[in-house]
Amino acid sequence: MYNIHVASLYPVDLTWSMPSYAPRRVLRGTHWNYRIIDTVSGDNTHTSFAFKAEVIPLENTLNIPRWAFIKGAPVSDVTAMENLDRECRSYRIPGVASAACFRRMCDVIDTHDSEMYIALEWLDTTLAQLKYLPNMRTYAIIATFLNAVLESCVVLEIQKYVNTGMYYLVLKSGHPPTSLDYKPVNILLSSIATAVITAKVGDLGLVFPADHRYEAQPYAMRAPKAVAAMLLCWIKPGVLGAWDSPHFLINTAWSMAKIKRLFPSPSSSILEANSSNLTLSATADPSFATTTTTTTATRTAILAPKWNIPTPDEVEGESFKAAVRSARRMSQEEPGLQAILPLEEEIRGVDMPQQLSDLLCLMLVVDPSERPSASSVLALKEFRAFQTFSGQRSEGSSPGSLRGGSPKPSSK
Repeated sequence: MYNIHVASLYPVDLTWSMPSYAPRRVLRGTHWNYRIIDTVSGDNTHTSFAFKAEVIPLENTLNIPRWAFIKGAPVSDVTAMENLDRECRSYRIPGVASAACFRRMCDVIDTHDSEMYIALEWLDTTLAQLKYLPNMRTYAIIATFLNAVLESCVVLEIQKYVNTGMYYLVLKSGHPPTSLDYKPVNILLSSIATAVITAKVGDLGLVFPADHRYEAQPYAMRAPKAVAAMLLCWIKPGVLGAWDSPHFLINTAWSMAKIKRLFPSPSSSILEANSSNLTLSATADPSFATTTTTTTATRTAILAPKWNIPTPDEVEGESFKAAVRSARRMSQEEPGLQAILPLEEEIRGVDMPQQLSDLLCLMLVVDPSERPSASSVLALKEFRAFQTFSGQRSEGSSPGSLRGGSPKPSSK
């Protein structure tokens, strides 16, 4: 039996006005009714409120789940209502509602007074509630949720949409991302102690058309790196992002300086010592790989970081100019950041299998012209090798197919 450590939920600051509900209150839905059982805590970033609810079947209904996740927003909170409405519309994007990688939406509940609710599929826990442990059970969980998240990227990419609540914020100039916004709390998991793990993506309230916002890079440029960065931060908290920034006014500079620490020189090479052992497979992304093998020199070039903090003249806005000036100084002088090592050394310092290390480095390529797309990652031999190692891929299975609960999107 493998041991899984489940940490307590993040404390939540209820800055919104809680709805006028009482425990055991029943919300009347289209398909079922829902009896509120308890509140569900978040991660201090959600504008909505959430509950666990017992599903009450109506007459002549079959296949009734026991629990549902209820998300609501007061009509007085414009932002929360916009996000809730956008989440409803996201499920109408072709392919989303039928894809097994997204949490299923069950109902839209309008109380016609002060609140609006949606009822969603209930899953047991989130990635944020788990702690990384170097064991086979953890690797199986990682393989399952990586497959689900990458599949969700592919579904949205086909329709030219971006889940901005799941990924990075980037500079207007198009330079690489400066602050981590991929959220483990939105990676939903069930049956993690069994051989058939379920992983799904939740919270679609910040799904926008690609390039609708300046923060939304094209999906092929951003998804794999954002997924890998979230995974790296879950494995080794604090290595990216602004959560430990000494002041919110320097969050952007702090995050940029961390990236510079991880990618210190355009000439340094990730996995230089063992890049000769890597062979890139043919993928659906011609810009990443076009043959089944490459030379050692080419593999080293593909894995090499090529990002420097931009100069103030390369970005727009006085706040960005100040941020890049500060970031350049912080990366060299700030004592709190000097413990961050180049990516290769950070990964080498973590107890993880070589298959996962190789996959992380391939997904964390900085140069978007050399970075694989989400669909390409699913086809990589390194991805399949990690699936096989974790026991989540059967012999003869197609790329992206797992034994767990996150198969390729269905058309049913």
